[in-house]
Amino acid sequence: MKSKTFFILILILFPLMIWASADIKKENTRRVNFYGQVKDGFTGADLPAKITLMKGDSTVVDTMTAKFATKYDAAGYFFANKPVEKGRYIMKAEIDGYDLAYVEKNIRFIGRNVGFEFPIITMHRRIDSYTHELGEVKVTGTMVKLVHKGDTLVYNARAFKVPDGSMLDALVRQLPGAELRSNGDILINGRKIDNLTLNGDDFFRGSNSVMLNNLPYFTVNQIKVYNKQTERSRKVGHNVEPREYIMDVVLKRDYNRGYLASMMLGGGNRERYTGQTFLLGYGDLTRIALYGNMNNLNQNPKPGDKGEWTPDDMGDGVSSVKKVGVSITTKNKNESFKNELTSEFTQQQNHSLMDTYTQQYVNAGDVFSRTFDDMTTKNMRWNFSNKMELGKALTWNLNTDYQRKNTDEMMRDSSYTLEERINMSAKSIWQRNHTFSISSGMNYSFKLPWGDIMEFNLNGKYGTQRFRDDTHRTTDYVNTGTQSLQYLTGNNPGQNYSFSGAMNYQISFLQNWALMPSISYNQSYNKKGSEFFSNETLHPSSYRSGVMTHSSGAGLALIYNHNGAEGFTVGRMQMNMTQQQDRLGITTPQDYNIYRRTSWLSSVNMDFAFQNSVNSLIVNYQLSSSAPQMGLMYGPVNTFDPLLTIYRNTDLHNIVTNNLNADYTHSLAWHGLDLTASASWKATHGMVGYMKAYDTTTGHFEYRPGSVNGNWNTDMGFSANMNIDKKGLFRLYGVSQLLYNHNVDFDISTSGLTDKLSKVNTFASKQMLKITYSKSDFQVGLQGTLFGRHVTGTRSNFTSFNCYDNEVGLNFQMPLLVKFSFASDLTLFSRSGYQVSSMNQNNLVWNASLSHSFAKGAFTASMEAYDILHQLSNNRISVNAQARTEVHVNTIPSYIMLRLQYHFNILPKKH
Repeated sequence: MKSKTFFILILILFPLMIWASADIKKENTRRVNFYGQVKDGFTGADLPAKITLMKGDSTVVDTMTAKFATKYDAAGYFFANKPVEKGRYIMKAEIDGYDLAYVEKNIRFIGRNVGFEFPIITMHRRIDSYTHELGEVKVTGTMVKLVHKGDTLVYNARAFKVPDGSMLDALVRQLPGAELRSNGDILINGRKIDNLTLNGDDFFRGSNSVMLNNLPYFTVNQIKVYNKQTERSRKVGHNVEPREYIMDVVLKRDYNRGYLASMMLGGGNRERYTGQTFLLGYGDLTRIALYGNMNNLNQNPKPGDKGEWTPDDMGDGVSSVKKVGVSITTKNKNESFKNELTSEFTQQQNHSLMDTYTQQYVNAGDVFSRTFDDMTTKNMRWNFSNKMELGKALTWNLNTDYQRKNTDEMMRDSSYTLEERINMSAKSIWQRNHTFSISSGMNYSFKLPWGDIMEFNLNGKYGTQRFRDDTHRTTDYVNTGTQSLQYLTGNNPGQNYSFSGAMNYQISFLQNWALMPSISYNQSYNKKGSEFFSNETLHPSSYRSGVMTHSSGAGLALIYNHNGAEGFTVGRMQMNMTQQQDRLGITTPQDYNIYRRTSWLSSVNMDFAFQNSVNSLIVNYQLSSSAPQMGLMYGPVNTFDPLLTIYRNTDLHNIVTNNLNADYTHSLAWHGLDLTASASWKATHGMVGYMKAYDTTTGHFEYRPGSVNGNWNTDMGFSANMNIDKKGLFRLYGVSQLLYNHNVDFDISTSGLTDKLSKVNTFASKQMLKITYSKSDFQVGLQGTLFGRHVTGTRSNFTSFNCYDNEVGLNFQMPLLVKFSFASDLTLFSRSGYQVSSMNQNNLVWNASLSHSFAKGAFTASMEAYDILHQLSNNRISVNAQARTEVHVNTIPSYIMLRLQYHFNILPKKH
């Protein structure tokens, strides 16, 4: 069946390829794009040279100036919509201080080509240009914090004042419209940054915190935010997928060559410590970055930051971390070869004390539980990745990852109703988990003479796991006066692999349209065990399983791409159909069974993006279907927990998800105004929920998975970011957001498992206003946030409730005498509406720091006081159709710390 399906897909695709490769005989005048790059022949840097496009007989077609970053694409030049004919074309480059440079391209075949890329123009300085030096020019006046250049938002880093000794994260928090979350995610005017780059290149891609926490703020010249073509789109020469939203950190000239080193040590009371080293080296064609840090501060922000962080951002418990990492990027002058190597090693320990209150919505009357959890985890992780690019045709990736996680946990739990206690339990857990994986991928694409593009993708992955679990559990049943003791131990290895291949053929039509059929194949295997022994006897719920999955699919995409002088428009609609075949083998103490399943899965993806210097609109719609996990449908009844029995259900349906997102931004030079509106909607059909039956005598639960329809959520938001006065001293940033969540799951019954549904609706509103004033080295900000939730349910005994998490805060920075600077923030966090009265609190959190730089700025000494009033606490709440959960977690204790930071840079000798 698999081979027949694949053969049919080939038959569908092959005629399209033959038709597309047919020679185009028409000789009518065509219009295409001419583009390329101009670089310094010694440093490889982009140059803003004057470019002249000429025919082979030196007839001038057009002229333009190359840009460091073109309005919408990579650096270089772009002649749009120029007439073309077969023959030789010449590009001439000229710029003061350099010799003239030329490159040629012989166009033998036009076909359906929409553009022609010229070889990189390398320019060399004239000898006499090295002897000319400019005199010093000093400019004074009010610095502009941000400007719009085309579609690019440019922040002037010199205009922002942050405490001495700060890193990039403190600078990003100061940017108007920016929000920095605890996991390293960055949002600009509510839209998430896809990639954080350094001087246009990836830097520990996927780990924003590395650059945010280690790059000193004083090295930064500008921060640019813009939409950038993806790597795949750059390869084929035009957009074939949505652009990435990029934040590019541009270093000052002094730090673009040579070496920069920064070191910091700090110690405080309550056994708090921190240490950090960072080395960044730039050569002509090489960049090397080394970093190392250790601390037990939960990576908290510095006093004087904008105050966006909340106690929830501090993470659960108290953490200590030790990390080292290296990144090496090399390339040749014409960038036909580029290699990026990164490796990181991390050790982290976390100790959390968690108090959890749960109210479960049972049809005969709600059941409550209180859980106290004391958990210590020790994690170690090493990862290595290498990405190699050979021209625009071939990209090869290699990734290796090893993780070890040790967990020691003690839990106490009690279950009760409003009238009586039902049970009490105590549990100790000892776990040791080791995982290893290695993966590799290759992408190869090339342009055919008539303008079409072929693309091949190959990927493979192999992984292993070793998991050891020892659990001691004591359960007391109050109503029956009985007690159960249980000791389970298990040692369960696992193994998995996958490989996949895909081929795309892009047919380039005229007038900005393209059609892209594709075929793909994937095979994966996952073997794991869930075998536990009790008193040297194999538990009856134990099993070993292996899942083999084969999937083959075909897709068709219609693409529209238009680049103009004032902006770009991109549209894409892609449809895919996949046949997935699963084979599950399960070995239990009693027998061995094989289960098979065939699923037909489809997906639709539609993207639209429009952007010019004033407006930006991005719309995305996704419809996808997936098959439920085989392990939910087949296998033995799970009775490992004496208070819980989990059954399987062979009648689960495919899961269908609809997702719609839209973002609109309007930017004006008037008062530096940015207006942003966003909306999203998500609906899930066939979501896996759990039918639950509750025994009121023992507190025992029975679970069975089932397919649930009707879950959906939506949100709408609006933000404004603008200067209040003409000088830009006062700035306002406001956000208004409305959220609605309709959650559906099975009712919890006391009379056996039932498919009756429970529905809970949550309406939330978030209103935030922030006003800042900044002049010279003085800065002050005032911020307030109101966040409220109104929760209702359809059950007859459901009690609606409201809860609120509000805050108001003040932060400022100011210079003192003898080059000292002082920074502080004071925030009142207020919570109300929680069921546990101790969580309804008003916490006034005050942080402060005093810093001083000396030895011409090479050293910075600082003293920080964190949570001076000992008021910090971490509480949170969540609600769904089956339960309401409130959690209190311990936080890092208040402390006072002294820090000393030293930095230096070594500049290369001038030529």
